[in-house]
Amino acid sequence: MNMKKLQGALVAGTVGVVIGASAVFAGGKVEWPGHKKLQRAENTLGQAKTALEEAAHDCGGHRAKALELTNQALAEVREARNWANAHPEAFKK
Repeated sequence: MNMKKLQGALVAGTVGVVIGASAVFAGGKVEWPGHKKLQRAENTLGQAKTALEEAAHDCGGHRAKALELTNQALAEVREARNWANAHPEAFKK
């Protein structure tokens, strides 16, 4: 995957996650009740971060940039969780 596609995928994933959901930590994984795809996005970003950190080569700076973007995406996920926890009324039907 080239860098522009990776950036686009991370931005798209972040936008989707920022929509919000309530989250509860359980066993090291994040659970988003009613929002399984958002839960999967956060867990997958965590796995991607680990893989990038463990990569042997920087590949001309692209690994470092991908790690930076992944960290930004994880930060947005955490902000979404914090917002959701502060606004539970937004999820009532």
